Amino acid sequence: MLDAPAVAAAITETGLRATEAVEGEPPAAVVASGPSRTTWLVAASGLCVALGAALHWAAPHGVASTGCFLAAIAAGGVTTVSRAWHSLRGRTLDIHVLMVVAVAGALALGEYFEAATVVFLFAAAQWLETYSIARARTAIASLMALAPREAVVVREGIEVRLPVAKVRVGDLVVVRPGEVIALDGEIVRGRTEVDQSAVTGESVPVPRDAGESVFAGTVNGTGAIEVRVSRAGADSTIARIIHLVEQAQASRAPSQTFVERFAAVYTPVVIAAAGAIAVIPPLAFGQPASEWVYRAL
Repeated sequence: MLDAPAVAAAITETGLRATEAVEGEPPAAVVASGPSRTTWLVAASGLCVALGAALHWAAPHGVASTGCFLAAIAAGGVTTVSRAWHSLRGRTLDIHVLMVVAVAGALALGEYFEAATVVFLFAAAQWLETYSIARARTAIASLMALAPREAVVVREGIEVRLPVAKVRVGDLVVVRPGEVIALDGEIVRGRTEVDQSAVTGESVPVPRDAGESVFAGTVNGTGAIEVRVSRAGADSTIARIIHLVEQAQASRAPSQTFVERFAAVYTPVVIAAAGAIAVIPPLAFGQPASEWVYRAL
């Protein structure tokens, strides 16, 4: 039976990262403190491509422009080379392997501008994909922040502050003015207005009286209320919303699954065909090798 460190180590070997989640609690959100290392590398790659193109226009085949193009390839190709290496270790051929082969061939032919441009465009596309995923994670983190971690529970006539995970269905929870309601339930005492905009989208606070339901993650208004818990923390409205969003992020569209199955066959066929185009005309018909290698790439 595998333990958590072994699973994390296996995931790390593929080039990904894994963190252990605590049962009953939502996963911790990763908070970015500024532009990531990848962002700086992609920006540096684009800058070097632009500078190299300007220098190449001023002085074709100059050393300065070639240096800029090589710097662009180095900056933009770090992640691609790493992922290609992990794919080869796993005995698979994917788009990262194709990119490395194409760039290596372009460099061998002296097409530095083309190699640098391809690397930058591919790195920028990968960055945009990562950025969109990070935005989705930020949205999930915002949902997680809505529900408090603790609640004031009345037990044997005494108010006790407990973690939400330890509050049971049927417990009586005290919610004071301005506090966030920790769990779904029914008001048994008090009257207030509840800001439900984060959960239901209603733009104005909704009046709530005894016998009416309230949701976790909503904000109590001016009145103190006592709420009888109707759902555990893991089954609350806000928890189910988070679960649905995470499920949507993790699920694969049918088209995406089909494309990946198609690519498993397509990629080796393309590499084999390119190899044949590069080798057969020069060997069988005496054609210039550089021209057919370029066409193959």
